[in-house]
Amino acid sequence: MNTDMRRSSLRALGAAERGADRSSLPRQVALALLSALSLLTFGAVAVPGHARAASSPRIVFTAPIYTGQNNGFAEGPVGTDVFLKASGWTPPDGTVNELPVTVSLADAQHDTAGHPGSACRNGAQQIELPFIYSTYLPDGNGSFTTSFPWPIDAGTRGHSYWVCGKQGELTSAGVSKFTVLSANPPSVNIAVSQAAPGSTITVTGHNWLPGGIQVQVLVAPCAGCNDPCASCNPPFYTKTRATSGSDGSFSVSARVPSDAPIDTTLYVTAQNIDPNNPTTGNSGTLGAGYSVPIKFTVVAPSALTPASTPAPTAVTTPTAAAAPTGVGVGSAPRSSSDSSSGNLVLLLLLAAMSAVWLISAVVVAWFFLRLRRQIPGTAEIPGRDGPPYGGRGDMRRREFDEMESYSEMNAESYSVSSRLSGPEDQD
Repeated sequence: MNTDMRRSSLRALGAAERGADRSSLPRQVALALLSALSLLTFGAVAVPGHARAASSPRIVFTAPIYTGQNNGFAEGPVGTDVFLKASGWTPPDGTVNELPVTVSLADAQHDTAGHPGSACRNGAQQIELPFIYSTYLPDGNGSFTTSFPWPIDAGTRGHSYWVCGKQGELTSAGVSKFTVLSANPPSVNIAVSQAAPGSTITVTGHNWLPGGIQVQVLVAPCAGCNDPCASCNPPFYTKTRATSGSDGSFSVSARVPSDAPIDTTLYVTAQNIDPNNPTTGNSGTLGAGYSVPIKFTVVAPSALTPASTPAPTAVTTPTAAAAPTGVGVGSAPRSSSDSSSGNLVLLLLLAAMSAVWLISAVVVAWFFLRLRRQIPGTAEIPGRDGPPYGGRGDMRRREFDEMESYSEMNAESYSVSSRLSGPEDQD
């Protein structure tokens, strides 16, 4: 009996174990399903994360870029209207925590060696833009586009500047740069202030770089009437095209609208033509004559001043005419005849002085000769070898010679007598 009871217990225990095994199977399946769902959820989260990393935040220049130049990077002078496109930034979430993107510039010469674009992140000094050009809120895709005139603060000729972006603690590396070709903006100028309808004026330009670009010059009654003129619809205007030289300069003749009314003010503006610009169409990014108007007034041909083409001045030959009278303080400037009279007076004065000197020389010579001449009736102390004498002077000369002969005879007589008397007579 005890044996039967043990067998019954063993059979019950085996059945219980088999039941327990059957009840644990669903739990294992559920655990496996839960693990699979977790992996799928992680994958769904992780994959978009990798996609965002592949398209990291960036800002690039879209214009002006000229085909085949500057390795595909933008370039131009200070004042160029540059166009940007940003992507990969965190879109706004509709809360106060949404962050704008701040745009700045960094000199590429401050890059860490071997790391282009690092000047945006390595702590180098950033060139800030005015607020209206520097702060943007991305759209729902994390993108935005904008444009601004290139600032003079980043105007070192020959330097390239990265465009940088910062949103919160995230700063993008520089991937696109702009090369400065001139520290001065494009300009146009004219040399006249008046012109007649239908006439031509010369328009000159500078700093239209890079060289070889097409420039369209517009003469119209408004400074903002740029090409196309449909937006302002001027009643009259003329267009002229020019090509800039390698130094960015040009000179072109522009025609004044023939139907421009008298006393109308016309403005001269210029804009380069760039069919490769995907943002502005046919218009380029260089312009002049807007902030500083270049203007002139339409006048009748008879009202034009001859200052532009002065008439040749007649040259008068000096004559011996008398000096003009009536010239005093406040009188008109002296004419060429006045100058001739002045020269004649100077010549006469020199002639008079020469005559005075000549007369003085004659007088001095006369006195000198007068002193050298012997006055009649007087005698000088004669010399043995002196000049011959005449008149009473000759008589005195003979008397003097006789006296001298008498003295010599006395001396000889005295000498003879002394020799005859001897020594004792001398004692």
